[in-house]
Amino acid sequence: MGPIIFAIAEHFEGKIRPITYELVACAQELQQHHSAKLMVIIIGDDIETMALEIAQTTGTDVLALHIPGLNSYNGEVYSSVLEQLIAQTPFTYMFIAHTTQGMDFAPVLAVKTDSACITGIEGIIFGNNRLSFTRTVFNGKAVAKMSSSTDTTVLTIQPGMFTVQDFNPDESGGIEIRSLASNTRLTHSMGLVRSRTDNQTITEADVIISAGRGLGKKENLDLIYQLADLFSKSAVGASRPLCDMGWLGYQQQVGITGLTVSPNLYFACGISGAIQHLTGIRGAGFIVAVNTDPNAAIFNMSDVCIVEDLTSFLPVFIEEFKNALS
Repeated sequence: MGPIIFAIAEHFEGKIRPITYELVACAQELQQHHSAKLMVIIIGDDIETMALEIAQTTGTDVLALHIPGLNSYNGEVYSSVLEQLIAQTPFTYMFIAHTTQGMDFAPVLAVKTDSACITGIEGIIFGNNRLSFTRTVFNGKAVAKMSSSTDTTVLTIQPGMFTVQDFNPDESGGIEIRSLASNTRLTHSMGLVRSRTDNQTITEADVIISAGRGLGKKENLDLIYQLADLFSKSAVGASRPLCDMGWLGYQQQVGITGLTVSPNLYFACGISGAIQHLTGIRGAGFIVAVNTDPNAAIFNMSDVCIVEDLTSFLPVFIEEFKNALS
């Protein structure tokens, strides 16, 4: 068998997550420069229907690794069964989502298979007969270009970076189902506990006012709520540091480890623009950012950039907005 590219499907509660199709799109882009067969791998217990969906949607062959009793993600199981698979079917590149799940097992798998591991990939470059992968560094202020010097490479792909077009396959891909037993020794699932706060408020809002570390102190949150009150169907969001400090709840966190949002207007207040946050707001229609740093990464994707201390700007803006409505 020739070289193989693996893409590891991500799913939750019986549904394929959109990042799975982004992985396929990314792998197909790589195939333009690297002659290899693409195969999608899906792992779990009740996975036959999802495997069929992937095969019919993308036209790509799917290998379903049936693990009895594996009803939720387990990093130990994923790395174990994939290690077994790779021992029988070597790969050249393996694409994994740069999500909480993917970031959990990808490095482990790379170590177990003596592979290079490049994380947070945002683009593919081919030049001088060499494949390179790009990702932003230093909070989005620079772009790093990396290449692997090993025969096998594990890659995690930043969500939202590879556009999924209509695959329109001529025919469905094939499906192979293999049943494997995997007894976890170190970890096991104790169930899923949902937050009592409904995330629908922020994900369905037309306007989101988000605050970041630049807010300065918790008392300044009142300015954020005042700004949100100016708009109908609005919600207050936050970058991860504010949630980590307990100023706002994690159900309000916007970004790759929080919620992906697509409001008509996104107002970023005191947010520098780490790639994890920027990924979560790529679907926003119009972005306004307020930050004291003129080189803040958030400005690179904002429609309106305001270099000012938000505690000085917001009171004036709120007052002028109210006057305009009166």
